[in-house]
Amino acid sequence: MISYQVERKAMKQKIFKKPKEFQGYLMKPKLKTRKDLVEVSQIMIVHKDLKEKVLLGQFHVAFRKLLKMIMNLSEEGTESSGKIELAFNEITKMKQILKEKYKQNVRIEEYHSLVKKVKFLDKELKEAMIKQANLMELLYQKQMEQEYQEERGRGR
Repeated sequence: MISYQVERKAMKQKIFKKPKEFQGYLMKPKLKTRKDLVEVSQIMIVHKDLKEKVLLGQFHVAFRKLLKMIMNLSEEGTESSGKIELAFNEITKMKQILKEKYKQNVRIEEYHSLVKKVKFLDKELKEAMIKQANLMELLYQKQMEQEYQEERGRGR
């Protein structure tokens, strides 16, 4: 693999080979390229502010996706028990990514705000799980009461 560094100073743009020993955030872009252009398989972001912006953008996309999933769980009712486990797994995965990737590459204040957001999601998911358990218990009680009434009605 050949590494290149692109620098832009004023109006001059330079592209030159660079050794592989520099530190940065490595990402794979999800771009569809035309056949006549250069295909980019990986990008290493070295600039600290740009690295932070990219990571925060990725976090916010994942956060919105997970928040929608949790809000849908609280609205669905009884048929969402498997989806709750999936959401718990996603939150655990997000916590792990925060520890590994974001703690090193994002400012401490930003990192703490991201941790608070994940804790908020965890709290919302637990509330949705409690609502589901209460709803299941209520449905079970109604079913048992209905069966008791039917059994009592047949006895006469």
